[in-house]
Amino acid sequence: MFRRSPQSQVVNAESAMMDILGDEQGAAVLASLAQLHLKVAALEEQMRSQYTSVAAYASIAQEQVEFTRNEARADLDRTRQTLIELVEQVRLEASTAPRTRVPGAPPGPLAPPIVTAPSPALANRLGELEQAIVQCFDRQRELAETVAAVLDIVSAAPTDAPISGLAFT
Repeated sequence: MFRRSPQSQVVNAESAMMDILGDEQGAAVLASLAQLHLKVAALEEQMRSQYTSVAAYASIAQEQVEFTRNEARADLDRTRQTLIELVEQVRLEASTAPRTRVPGAPPGPLAPPIVTAPSPALANRLGELEQAIVQCFDRQRELAETVAAVLDIVSAAPTDAPISGLAFT
């Protein structure tokens, strides 16, 4: 009356085997789920550890920033104090310097003396310097002419023959 198909017989055979041997696929899924759970727990622990170490490094960095800021402030204060002391020293020296009056100058603030002519020693020194510069240019011109002459002789002579007329003195 009711016939079973060959396919239903195979399915029934498989379910019977599963009942006898157990659910291997389910067991495999449960095992991989347990492994995944262990891996997630290990990753959570690693992240907590890294977060703790990053927090410690951030705290150390903050302390270093504060230390550097304090050192910079102290250095700025020392520099400012040194500058103030130097300005005060210049003021003191300027106030104790002897005041000289230029003859014929109107009363009032002192003016520096006006130099109208250079000193004779300076004029002599400038003259000597001018002569030395002229001599230097003359020597440079002679050297350039000598090099040009040597190049002309070298370029005109055959390459294998010795160059006559050149002597180092």
